[in-house]
Amino acid sequence: MTPTDRFLSTLLDLRRGALADQLQAELTTVVAAVRATGAKGTLTLTLTIKPAAKGDVGTLMIDDDVKCKIPTAARGSTIMYATEANELTRRDPRQPKLDLDTTPSVTSPAAVAPTAGPRPVDFRSRAANEDDEPVTSH
Repeated sequence: MTPTDRFLSTLLDLRRGALADQLQAELTTVVAAVRATGAKGTLTLTLTIKPAAKGDVGTLMIDDDVKCKIPTAARGSTIMYATEANELTRRDPRQPKLDLDTTPSVTSPAAVAPTAGPRPVDFRSRAANEDDEPVTSH
């Protein structure tokens, strides 16, 4: 058996396999969060090994501690303003309110009197009237 196989076998024996199951579940969670956020995450296993009783170094107690640092997505901020009553509002209380709820009246172009000035020229009719002589073929 290789050293790696012995370590994995010992890891599977800790807490009767529950530690390995927990590590796999935590690893899946961290990987999913890293993929979702693009930020780094960590999974740390700490094994504390101590004698089971004073003077008995042949029997050992192994405690495990699994810690995860799961990344979170960056969150945006919200701008809020404080009122005189110390409440929060999205509208700046120092800014006058614009009455944008009413629709301005629009006068139709037909109802507007023509303004003085040059008249528009219709170049299509002018081009047709330029040649008063009939075209003859030679």
